[in-house]
Amino acid sequence: MSLPNVLVGIDIGTSGIKITVADSTDNFVIKAMAEYPSQGVQKGRIIDIDRAVKSLENAIRLAEEAGRTEIRDIIVNVSGPEVQGILSTGSLLISRSSHRVTEWDVVRVLELARQNIVPTGKETICAVPRSFFVDGNYTPNPVGLRGRLLEVETMLILAPPDLLQERLDLANRLGLKVDSVNAGIVATAGSALSPEDAGVALVDVGAGLTEIGIFDERGLCWLTSLPIGGDYITSDISFGLQVPKELAEKIKLQFGSLNRDDFHEVFTIPGLKGDGPKKINRQFVTEIIDSRITEIFDLIKQAILQSGYNDRVRKGLIFTGGVTKVPGFLERAHEYLKVPVCLGHNDGIYLGDSRYSCSLGLVLCHSQNVAGLQQTASVKDESMGFLARIIRIFKKFV
Repeated sequence: MSLPNVLVGIDIGTSGIKITVADSTDNFVIKAMAEYPSQGVQKGRIIDIDRAVKSLENAIRLAEEAGRTEIRDIIVNVSGPEVQGILSTGSLLISRSSHRVTEWDVVRVLELARQNIVPTGKETICAVPRSFFVDGNYTPNPVGLRGRLLEVETMLILAPPDLLQERLDLANRLGLKVDSVNAGIVATAGSALSPEDAGVALVDVGAGLTEIGIFDERGLCWLTSLPIGGDYITSDISFGLQVPKELAEKIKLQFGSLNRDDFHEVFTIPGLKGDGPKKINRQFVTEIIDSRITEIFDLIKQAILQSGYNDRVRKGLIFTGGVTKVPGFLERAHEYLKVPVCLGHNDGIYLGDSRYSCSLGLVLCHSQNVAGLQQTASVKDESMGFLARIIRIFKKFV
């Protein structure tokens, strides 16, 4: 089985399964990162369990070899248009004579917040506090304060029960134990955002999905997932150049660009069906990519405007995901969206490749026992320790 202090985050995506193996003994240390092409997965859903199992098995093997450890316990993500977040509240009267709030009071009020009505066909996969109030006054840590009424606002992350079951079935086929499950954008925030990033929209542009989360001073306040991503760019290149999708993906990765300075370049692709090699003007590929990228930008903009929380996106957008590796991506995003943009970052740990932002975030969130949405809140370090302690207690009862 996995060593007690070894954490394994697995991002099950449309184009690839990304794994981060980390050691949380003292200082958080990344032992290995591995990726294997994904099959049987589409837009967050497993559509072919046998092919998905084989892909995960190969990804696990690569991670075990790179990290020199056996993997048995894992942390996984759920993503897709069916995942949603709703704000929920709970309140509790402090009836003891001292009226002093205890950790157990916090556990109880969190449970009350979880018990609020959840839409039919959904279940709560993650529930983490955004803020506490004692007699109507905000506090990041209510324990020890005196008052008669304790209130909490939490973000409930909801998903269809069968979406979670798909992940469990996949793990069971390989004899793996799922330690915890987190929403993709929440996990990504754990690695891509820092406490100073309150007031941003985090956008993870993957192969099959574009996930968006809006973060204010107290954490995640809204999320959504758009069924569009880098695979659409690949399909457009395949259609435009009349080449197989596998070759189109290679062209995108090797020659894809949004820089107009690259227009004059010409590259050669292998001939098909007996034809000789074919010369391609890079400008043509750039125009194909630009057309689809601007469509994605437009959908992102519309989603944020329609969220009802667009006024909280004061500092702009932070991007992560594989599509951001296209040269000129940030410049084009700034030009089109007309807001500040940057790539995901975290001062506490090196994020060398944005493709691993979700799998890395899964282990970071789990290691601190605090979901990624707390890690982005502008609260003091001592309150972070309090939240971690509360969630450790809370998990025993849910």
